[in-house]
Amino acid sequence: MRTDELSAGGLDFGDAPEGQRLRAIHAYWEGKRRGRLMPSRADIDPLELKPYLPQLVLLDVEGDPPRFRYRLVGTEVTRVRQGLVKSDPTGEFVDAVTHHQGTAAVLAHYRRVVAERKPSTDAGTYVPSRERPWVRFSRLVMPLSADDSTVNMLFVALMPAR
Repeated sequence: MRTDELSAGGLDFGDAPEGQRLRAIHAYWEGKRRGRLMPSRADIDPLELKPYLPQLVLLDVEGDPPRFRYRLVGTEVTRVRQGLVKSDPTGEFVDAVTHHQGTAAVLAHYRRVVAERKPSTDAGTYVPSRERPWVRFSRLVMPLSADDSTVNMLFVALMPAR
């Protein structure tokens, strides 16, 4: 799995279609910051993200050390998860469900975003099959905070490479 770190100037999403979609979602997150370190969940309006909703995930961040609970899982993310023990993990903790790319890698990425309080991208590869048509994907994880200090949610976008 490749990881691209955030620099002070922003993320490098590349020129591929999935990178353009992630760039648009990141620009939306940036616009909602309004001079703060990170926006809150209340700042995020799903109607403004309609074209991207199938690829979005919202996670609650709970406890210390943090655990991550699925609050919302987009329909495309759920479809790709078909064939796993639980294809729609809404309400479940991330560490309690199966992930195509490995739960440890997913958790490490989420924990880094919580600790650094800034967005991060990574990319990975799913094992190709009829049930999982995404062979490669890019993921953008962005922190949300009710008090602009503590990350209490993660806003995640998963985009298939086309």
